[in-house]
Amino acid sequence: FAAARGGGEFGGVCASGALSLEDAVRLVEKRNEIIDKNTPEGAQAAVIGMTTFDVVNLCRRISEAGKFVEAACFDSRKQTVVSGTKEGIGEFCAKADAKIIPLKSGGPFNSFLMKKAQEIFAGELDGVYFSEPAFPVVSNFRARAEKTSSEIVSALSNHIAAPLFWVPSVEIMARCGAETFIEF
Repeated sequence: FAAARGGGEFGGVCASGALSLEDAVRLVEKRNEIIDKNTPEGAQAAVIGMTTFDVVNLCRRISEAGKFVEAACFDSRKQTVVSGTKEGIGEFCAKADAKIIPLKSGGPFNSFLMKKAQEIFAGELDGVYFSEPAFPVVSNFRARAEKTSSEIVSALSNHIAAPLFWVPSVEIMARCGAETFIEF
């Protein structure tokens, strides 16, 4: 199995043989360029000490009241990153019963606000050849083992404006027999 967070997921796809190193490097560079040009104003914050359920519910209540914020990265059982407008993040920070660490990310990454960048990048993937992977690649877009090239392309094309399900991705690899995890 291979898995990675964010743009690093290309490393896992490349290691599986589904994508050449040259295409992976070019796509990561293009992805970063698209994100740089199409990131709306926004913010992120790490939330420590609140359950995932409570984070998601507070985000929903704040968003329904007109200030957008959503859970963006499920980093651990004790930490979730929220992403959204500056007003939404401010409201979340004011209402959350948790330790909050504002991130210097510069945008509302892994949220619906990144939809334009995601749509542009999906067009870039259309022109690239993906082989069938030699082994499954766990996508943290869906937190499942992607076993075909079409599943991998779908996960990569939906990744920019979707939450990262890191905890369930690691859990699925462990359930499937992975015993060694290397983080860098």
